[in-house]
Amino acid sequence: MTLTLRKSPASLTVSEDILFFSFRYALHRRAASVTLVINALATNWSQLHQLTRQQIHDEIRFAMKSPEFCDVPAWEEVLGWYIEYPDPTIA
Repeated sequence: MTLTLRKSPASLTVSEDILFFSFRYALHRRAASVTLVINALATNWSQLHQLTRQQIHDEIRFAMKSPEFCDVPAWEEVLGWYIEYPDPTIA
């Protein structure tokens, strides 16, 4: 599977693994990388494997236990994203 990092004329296509590794790097940083990676995750969230989405949520929750965890509001937003998309035909 290949994923788009951003929607622009200069878009890059990367593997799901590379995006996941980028997430792991950004998770413990207070830098522009956090915003860039969260935007890339948002762009590609529905294309990520369900287990990858679950792992991302689990690692965010674990990291949030640290008193030194950065950018809490940004990562809390990711925790609000669905792991499994609900069936739109069910009301």
